[in-house]
Amino acid sequence: YPPEGVHARFLIPGRFIQELALPAVATEVDGTSRDAPSLEGLKVLLLEDQLVIALDAEAMLQMCGVGNVDTAATAAEALRVLVATDVCVLDVNLGSGNSFPVAEELERRKIPFIFATGYGDHVIIPRSLKHIPVVRKPYDPDQLAAGLARAIALRQKPR
Repeated sequence: YPPEGVHARFLIPGRFIQELALPAVATEVDGTSRDAPSLEGLKVLLLEDQLVIALDAEAMLQMCGVGNVDTAATAAEALRVLVATDVCVLDVNLGSGNSFPVAEELERRKIPFIFATGYGDHVIIPRSLKHIPVVRKPYDPDQLAAGLARAIALRQKPR
């Protein structure tokens, strides 16, 4: 492939396009954040089972100024590396499982985190975790940063 990458143009016939009506989620991150806490130097745990998506998200997090990103592909692996984590990004759907056991442990330890979902995945988030900010995939650096800042700010406020 050329050094500048591969370029492609895809044409999808209109009959294959369908608009999805997704339910509104109050905690969904809109990318706007006033007086957001800084992400500078923070240690982030990224739970993502897709390697290419994890690499992309890690690069975005580093662009946002985080100090270190640890990645895990499974809930069990994430639970093993939680030590000294400042904030987490949890992909909801992990193929054969989900990230809810990690979310419950993070809640217990009072570590701020956000959920990351593809379209519509947020409808399966348990009621006890509905207050957690949700960022949609594919990741956008601004929404990722705003979501993490919101999670940190929410953790600093008593619920």
